[in-house]
Amino acid sequence: MIECDGDLAKYVERYRHEGLLATRHNGKSHYLVAHYGPDSADFVQIEIEETQEVVERLLVNPAHPPQELFELTDPTYPAVLDAAPVGSSRYRFRRLANLRQVMARQAMPGMSVAPLARFMNEWDSDRKVRQGHFSDHWVVGIQDRLDRYSNALLSTKPVSRYCHKLETFPWQAEVRGVELADQIRAFDRVAGYADAWYFHMVTGRLVPHSIAYALDKDLESSLDYLAASGKRLLEGWLEEPYFV
Repeated sequence: MIECDGDLAKYVERYRHEGLLATRHNGKSHYLVAHYGPDSADFVQIEIEETQEVVERLLVNPAHPPQELFELTDPTYPAVLDAAPVGSSRYRFRRLANLRQVMARQAMPGMSVAPLARFMNEWDSDRKVRQGHFSDHWVVGIQDRLDRYSNALLSTKPVSRYCHKLETFPWQAEVRGVELADQIRAFDRVAGYADAWYFHMVTGRLVPHSIAYALDKDLESSLDYLAASGKRLLEGWLEEPYFV
């Protein structure tokens, strides 16, 4: 652009058929975990960030050349290409976290229990009915941030290690009775442990919140298909709902 004296029309005329490419960086996080005790917080996790540069589009679309400078980076009519990798993936160490220490940082005197702490306490309340350790099913996304007073805060969220298996589950929140019971059992079976429907509802992604109220109506109608552990979790949540 400097060589073209800042003239966009001149730039387009010179480079529209040169096949210059715009790329983007795709990223994902990898977690390595190891537990050292029976409680849900008794584990450490290493977070590794993987990034890879891939082709996104032609920098200048010959059929629809940019009319304004901003259209070079945000074109109205992009000439999208297959996302072929430009080079090898890069891996960067991000964080080593002991979840016991993370929980301690979130504990504030005089404050209510942090959502993550309640989540883990509920997991531990009926640990015998779960399959494996908490870290076999969940990792914890951790972010450092500042509040409006510039105080350092730690943001945490449980992330299912097997959400790809569960995200297409065909929930039908309007059904009741036997059909709802079958859905609950099917979801738990795919997840691999008891009361999975509850924990995924609390994390707010894979299970509709309306399922909790549908289950409550069934219980009020004396339809008794939830396990005792599931009933306790549901009753506690209905008394004091929360999300994490």
